[in-house]
Amino acid sequence: MKNFLSILASITIFFVAAADAHVHLSVKEADSRLQIFVEDFFSGDFAPEIYPFRLPPAAMITYSQNHEDNGIGANGVAAWELPQTENHELLYLGWSSRLPSGKYLGNRTLFRLRSVSGPGDFYVYQVGTFGEMDVWMNSSDGIDETDVVEIKNNGGHEHCNWLFSRPGTYFVELQAEAQLAGSNAWVTSEISRLKFQVIMPETELSWISDTDGNRLQWRAIPGLTYQLQSSASLEASEWESIGDPISVNLEGVYKSGDIELETDQQKFFRLNIIF
Repeated sequence: MKNFLSILASITIFFVAAADAHVHLSVKEADSRLQIFVEDFFSGDFAPEIYPFRLPPAAMITYSQNHEDNGIGANGVAAWELPQTENHELLYLGWSSRLPSGKYLGNRTLFRLRSVSGPGDFYVYQVGTFGEMDVWMNSSDGIDETDVVEIKNNGGHEHCNWLFSRPGTYFVELQAEAQLAGSNAWVTSEISRLKFQVIMPETELSWISDTDGNRLQWRAIPGLTYQLQSSASLEASEWESIGDPISVNLEGVYKSGDIELETDQQKFFRLNIIF
């Protein structure tokens, strides 16, 4: 008689969204409540908590004077954005509603911003035909009832700009609500927590040694501050700063001052980037 060993395998499925996926943050009815979900036109519907919202280095922009005039950042400083117009390098993220027409007052759904946690500020805004900005959500001045997106029911949808002021990981909490046309009672969803990963371009140091001396150069991002540091060992607990911090206002290649090295000296260099 043969002995058989049964093995129970646990399989985890990881979903990776296409960089250029067309996606709506949408709402539908579910058990007398509303339910927020992610409608991916390539891959189907997903719970917002598991969908991989990602802003790669290609999402980096610089604020314009129009941004600053509308309370969004400072002109010339770097930020990261999913735009309201289609870009095949980036997620095309909009808003929509699958709620039936006529059942809810004003035939509309409201998406309210409940909280934002992360290294910077979060904005949702739309740019009109003539460049005018309509800011729907702005975490930089506090979160209140004015931080809301309104969408028409039964197929209504909007595309906008999703903007983050710093690289890093953000958690954005949203709640949907709609008012019943007959009783005027409000129907709401549970609060959904979306995770956004905002990725900064890699910064590489290049060594220059010529008749003018020894220097290091790197491509800088506007709005960030760089402090060049050195150490005799990668295992050292302390690094020595070289020169003063460099606050960058324009994108471009920046060079350190002269670096003195003794014969056969070993030295390591790094950039400390201050946001």
